[in-house]
This record gives sequence, C-alpha cells and structure tokens, in this order.
Amino acid sequence: MPADMIRDTEWAQELINEGRTEGLRHGLLQILRQRGVDGQATNLIAAALLTHDETTALIRAAFDDLEALLALAE
Repeated sequence: MPADMIRDTEWAQELINEGRTEGLRHGLLQILRQRGVDGQATNLIAAALLTHDETTALIRAAFDDLEALLALAE
C-alpha cells in the first residue's frame, strides 16, 4: 500500500494528531520550566492551554503573565 494511502487512513490521522499534541505538550512543559514553573503546575497549565486553544498554547506559555498562567493550575 502506498504511503500516501496509509497517511489518509483514520488510524494514521489519529497517530499524527496524537504525535502533534504530544509534541506541543512537551514544548509547553519546556517553556514553563524555563519560566520557573515546576512540579504538577506545569502539567496542569499545559493541559489547560491545550484544552483552550492548541494554536496559541505555545505563545501563551511563553508570553502570558506568569501569575495568570499559574492561576490555570489552581
């Protein structure tokens, strides 16, 4: 089966989307740690940002007010 046919299957799209989300999550955790956030708060903030809008999550993690981000973990 040609690769483009495989890529277009529902199964392959699920894997691609899962990889994209995991990559975003990893990036978010790295940015948050660089900004001094640690512990469970990093996971909670990352989850909240991804749930709200995946397309702006990395930008928000890097540039939003740190106190506003920490409020997402509460």
